[in-house]
Amino acid sequence: MKKNRKPWSIWYKWFYRVPLSVFNVLTHIKPWVLDARKNTYHAGSPLKSKFRILLDQLWFAFAQGSTIKEDYYAMGVDRRNRRAKDYIADNVNMVATRTINTTCGLSTMQWHYDMCALLNDKWIFSQMCQAYGIKTPHVYGTVRDGKLISNELKSLEDLTQSNYDLMVKPLDGFCGWGIFHLRCVGGKLIVKGEEISVEKLKEMVSKGRYLIQDYITNQHEGMNKLYPNAVNTLRITVAREKDGLRVMGRMGMLGAHGTDCSNWHFGGVSVNLKEDGTLDKYGYCKIDKKITAHPDTGVVFEGYKIPFFDEAIALAKRATECFYGICSIGWDVVITTDGPVLLEGNDDWGIVAHQMVEDRGWRANWEQSMGKLNI
Repeated sequence: MKKNRKPWSIWYKWFYRVPLSVFNVLTHIKPWVLDARKNTYHAGSPLKSKFRILLDQLWFAFAQGSTIKEDYYAMGVDRRNRRAKDYIADNVNMVATRTINTTCGLSTMQWHYDMCALLNDKWIFSQMCQAYGIKTPHVYGTVRDGKLISNELKSLEDLTQSNYDLMVKPLDGFCGWGIFHLRCVGGKLIVKGEEISVEKLKEMVSKGRYLIQDYITNQHEGMNKLYPNAVNTLRITVAREKDGLRVMGRMGMLGAHGTDCSNWHFGGVSVNLKEDGTLDKYGYCKIDKKITAHPDTGVVFEGYKIPFFDEAIALAKRATECFYGICSIGWDVVITTDGPVLLEGNDDWGIVAHQMVEDRGWRANWEQSMGKLNI
């Protein structure tokens, strides 16, 4: 992709990202290169030699200023018939899209505004959705340094006065980090099956800012069948291009291994979602690698129909129209008994995950979209 780069981005790449990436590769040869056979997701396929894998890792470091570590194996680049140059690292996509969002979004004569804050601040996100009539989980308020700010509750102690099923998450968190499920039943506060005190809850949210919202309790039976112990989501990535909105990729993100989180980083399973609303043949998991059925429920992925699929796609496109000034967004959609509900949006939507589940490099797809973005 031919793009005019700003001087700062050239300096950032060649005097920071590239040296750091090369250093990381050379100092982690054992886990990233020598343990290749243990790391692979494609044990049944002809694999590259360790020397060629090292060259690939160094190529990503020099050409993309990226250290891709386990992502290299998750995307299947270690197979002999795969070319590293066909793949895009997460940080390359993140820098490119955020540069576009910052320089082409709302602006005055002196300043450009990064509209990604509309997504990354979960309180602002919930208010935007409410203003546009987009269905999202009900938000009770925020917590800053242990103090509750809410129109409905006076303090965290009020949670013991009624029954609630809540999700507590960092206001600017990502990848599921710091999220926990809080149940308030009969005056008791329960986290991960254990009763905690109000003082313990205050301690858990004493540093930083948190959002308190309803936990999804009416997940559709079709999603529960896949895995009932977590809120399973659909990641639908939509690009705003000059000739209209385009769905770049879709995948199902499922909880697994007893966890209550559907994120791949915490042992969840990611499966490509085809245009007809059915799951693809293979799922990908950090624990089980490449699989054809869910490791807990045994449900076979291939051909499994996702309920309310068309409605979920329509919701993602509608939300993209509403969140102006952002060139591409990866939406997390929950399927409930009443239809799709928007959980959150991500400007850094994980291009590696899409390449992993689609089992192909996204360079051509990505460059096509980058050349047409219109915010």
